[in-house]
Amino acid sequence: MRKYCHFILILGVIVVASITMNSCREEFDSAFREVPIINQPPMVTTPIDDVVISPGFDVLDIDLSGFIQDPENDPITYQVSSSDEDVVTVSVVGSLLSIYEIEPGTSNISILGNDGNDGNDVNTSFMITIR
Repeated sequence: MRKYCHFILILGVIVVASITMNSCREEFDSAFREVPIINQPPMVTTPIDDVVISPGFDVLDIDLSGFIQDPENDPITYQVSSSDEDVVTVSVVGSLLSIYEIEPGTSNISILGNDGNDGNDVNTSFMITIR
């Protein structure tokens, strides 16, 4: 008796087919089982430390890819915000977060990372103080 197992990927679902045959002329039994593929959300691999910096830095750049990663290596898009835009403003291009100095003070920088799958968000934040 021979047993063959085949794995077929169809539109994000793995179908496992197990076929048992005694000979080429006999009919065969087959059992199908669907195993859903579950996409994991990105995760914060290393928290971003709070920053205390002296005035006059103009722009501080941080590569977010060193802090947020996706288990399946899906590309991550980022959204960033500053809690006090009188202290700093922020922007992101790719994974590069740029923090622009405005005036001394403290602001909370919030970061949301998403791997393109609904509900697969990760949030993190850190404080920046200019003094």
